[in-house]
Amino acid sequence: MTLNSRTWNWSEYTALALLTLLAAALRFYRLGEWSYFLDELRSWESTLNAHSQPLIIFPIPRLEIFWVITKLSFDTFGVSAISMRLFPFIFGVVTIPLLYFPIKKVLDKRVALLTVFMLAISPWHIYMSQMARWYTLLILLMFFALISFYNFIESGKLRYFILYAGLFYLAFGIHLTGGFVPMIAGTYVLLLLAIPKFQSRNINSRRLLILLTIHVGLSLVLLPKLIKFISEWTTVEAELSGSFGSDFVLKFVYHATPSVAVMAFVGLVLLLKRYDRRGLFLAVYGLIPLLALMLARKIDMNVSARYLLFILPAVLAAASYACVYFKDQLRSNPNVLTSALILVTILPSLQGGYLYFTAEYGYRDRLREAIRFVHNNMSVSDNDQIFCIPTIFTHVDTEFYCKAIARVEKMDLIEQQLIAPASTANLDLKKGIWLVTLGRLPQNQQGFWKWVSQNARLLAEFEARRGTEDLTTKVYMYSPKKELAIDKHKSGLISPM
Repeated sequence: MTLNSRTWNWSEYTALALLTLLAAALRFYRLGEWSYFLDELRSWESTLNAHSQPLIIFPIPRLEIFWVITKLSFDTFGVSAISMRLFPFIFGVVTIPLLYFPIKKVLDKRVALLTVFMLAISPWHIYMSQMARWYTLLILLMFFALISFYNFIESGKLRYFILYAGLFYLAFGIHLTGGFVPMIAGTYVLLLLAIPKFQSRNINSRRLLILLTIHVGLSLVLLPKLIKFISEWTTVEAELSGSFGSDFVLKFVYHATPSVAVMAFVGLVLLLKRYDRRGLFLAVYGLIPLLALMLARKIDMNVSARYLLFILPAVLAAASYACVYFKDQLRSNPNVLTSALILVTILPSLQGGYLYFTAEYGYRDRLREAIRFVHNNMSVSDNDQIFCIPTIFTHVDTEFYCKAIARVEKMDLIEQQLIAPASTANLDLKKGIWLVTLGRLPQNQQGFWKWVSQNARLLAEFEARRGTEDLTTKVYMYSPKKELAIDKHKSGLISPM
């Protein structure tokens, strides 16, 4: 090994270590402070129930695997926001060094370093690393399954295919969107067969035909299960149908950032123009799930942009390739111009990260703070009701949301105090009533909001936004005595309007 290569290795691993530390710092910052996303509280509920469910590994592993992992965190550190999000945080951090080495092998060191740098500062990946769900685990399983399949095609070594099959098996058990793995692999094989210019002497056409047959059969088996899952979810969430996917592509571009999306497109074009198999692989990896979920949206299935998180490595790798390619083409001041190009590419991510940690409060509403504000300002002898108005979620989900937050935060509130009645007729007007709104205000179809405006006072606002969406949580108080004794100085919130 030469001195230059040793120096490069030292610099390479130092840079990777620093990027991992940066990723850890960004993902740990305010990890325990954010309010809870509704699905996080579903995770909390499922984790508490996991002990009563058998751990199934065969024939198909179930999501209980993730709940068992989360239960380990609860048993070790107790139930809290941090323990709930601990393993997603860990998976999110280790993604940085783990993705580096296979990307380095497929592309090169510079592309790999730039890819994991973009991933480290990605607001979308930070958000998912701070959410008590399985997304950061799934992105690892699906990425390594697909990269193993790519290596199997290139080398023909059986161990890569076994690794691919095992990782897909686990990913599909974690979430049914893991079914995209064989669909991507099958499409890649089909295109290799259909476009001979992408093949080389080490590619065996007979082996490709066998793989295609296997994956077509597997996809036909899995596709109905995936469609059934999305259809059932659409039925269950009928009141919210369409709210997750009406601007599906724009949401993906927003989360990935427009500049990264543009550079990824350029990188794919550069690779595909040269009939480079790496470009074909990255294109199929990124586009097949996007096109499939766009089609699902067209037929009114309720799909979420979160399902596309696992294609983020392919998108970032393609964008990084474009940046490195342009650096190699520049003859004068390549470092300065390339730095400027990279800065322009990552600037929206830096801006998005700043907003994520400030005005957007982790892409969440601030219901946790609002419920705590109410709890702190209720006297011990009060038997007031807390009415969470169902403005974003369904009636049932809203009531679950408030009750779950009170239990996780260990607030001494009884079940009867946390309600979500359908109309004012269900309210006990002899008691004090705290009214908490989540995000946009409800429609005034039955005159309910008119009653609130005439009989309750606005005490506090907890401002938050997610892009253009207003997630402000407001706290109102109805008192039969018309007298309020609220310690506003304790709250540290916006003054009542």
